[in-house]
Amino acid sequence: MTSASTPTPELRRQAALHFERAGQLIATGNHRPGIHLLLDCCRLDPANLIYRQALRRAAKAWFGNQPPRQWLAWLRTWRLRSQLRSAQLAGRYLDVLELGERILVGNPWDAAIHQQMAQAAESLNLPDLAIWLLEQARQVEPNHVELNRHLARRYESCGKFTQALALWELVRKSMPDDEEALRKVTAPVNRQAVVDEQLQAARQRLEAEPTQPAAYLELARLYRQAGRFDEARTILMTGLAATGNAFELTVELTELDLEPYRLDLAAAQRRLKEQPDNEELLAIASDLRREINTRELELYRLLADRYPSRLVYRYEVGLRLLRAGQLSEAMDEFKAVRTDASLHGPALVALAHGFRARQHPHQALKHFEEALACLPPEQHDQRLEVMYELARCHAELGELPRAVTLASELVRVDPGHRDISELLVEWRSRAAQAQAS
Repeated sequence: MTSASTPTPELRRQAALHFERAGQLIATGNHRPGIHLLLDCCRLDPANLIYRQALRRAAKAWFGNQPPRQWLAWLRTWRLRSQLRSAQLAGRYLDVLELGERILVGNPWDAAIHQQMAQAAESLNLPDLAIWLLEQARQVEPNHVELNRHLARRYESCGKFTQALALWELVRKSMPDDEEALRKVTAPVNRQAVVDEQLQAARQRLEAEPTQPAAYLELARLYRQAGRFDEARTILMTGLAATGNAFELTVELTELDLEPYRLDLAAAQRRLKEQPDNEELLAIASDLRREINTRELELYRLLADRYPSRLVYRYEVGLRLLRAGQLSEAMDEFKAVRTDASLHGPALVALAHGFRARQHPHQALKHFEEALACLPPEQHDQRLEVMYELARCHAELGELPRAVTLASELVRVDPGHRDISELLVEWRSRAAQAQAS
């Protein structure tokens, strides 16, 4: 197995500049030049998932989030497909990734190309990229047996046993006599043996590359997944000394420090399901949420300062500021990230919550309406949430007929959605009383 070479700092800077410019172009509707810049980003920094995710979103938006006709997409890209096959046969895996992205610009829903790129990513020792590419393929073909088998194996290799088991179950349902799927589903997985094997392989890679941050990250994450936080911390501290305080390791160490608080919060929430009125548990959960929010705010500020062109980090900063009640700062962040097409809708929703917290219901209503208009149909859950908030806004402003209309639509589409059924009854009653009077 070969490895993708780590890009130089200069190449990273160049990719970051392209990424920032691409975001500006796409936000103004200039998808074609923005997509070409994102293709350059992926070529300059092949392992960077953020660039590929942005490219895929932009390509889908270019097609109006509707897949093109397959025969037409094939016709436009047949030369590139021929070049990709040649690169595969020659073992030129970076070329496979580059050509694959160029093909996917013509059809971002091509599952076969995603799978071929995933195989190249595995050959380059880029497991996170391989998993993401396979997940993209599954969005198109969720019941493809060999695809589910491939992704299940990848999940197992990185310790995601629950996700792997779900895919093995799908394979078993499609092929009841499949021996591998039957063994995985019916027999308990010897997780410790798998983890030990992964740790040994990671230690060997670290010994071979003692100055590479990626080697320390891989080993630390395996320890973290196994719940061995002290050993993960030791590895990261050793890595910081050996790599000259590599930024990736600093981020991972910050994430590691958050893990115990998240586990404690999950435990508190489980107990609250059994004792929902326990004031002591409620206070503990509240304190833990506050502590997690504070630490996550520090983490995302660190990332936003390091990568100013990646506006998603500023959006995350804004969310934590909003939760902390720092409304002015939060809303400044959301206004700044609205220029990013992928963040425009979420930023509008967050701004609406900010205006509501400031007791500006008309402004909140306006931003919820704008958010609903720009959120694409496939973001179904987000649209339902915005409809719910819109209904509440109309009710708060005394516009009960409009609130009833939105609530009725919500109940029709999603009968179990939060407490909307009870609110609908209340609003109908109030509307009837108002009409009678």
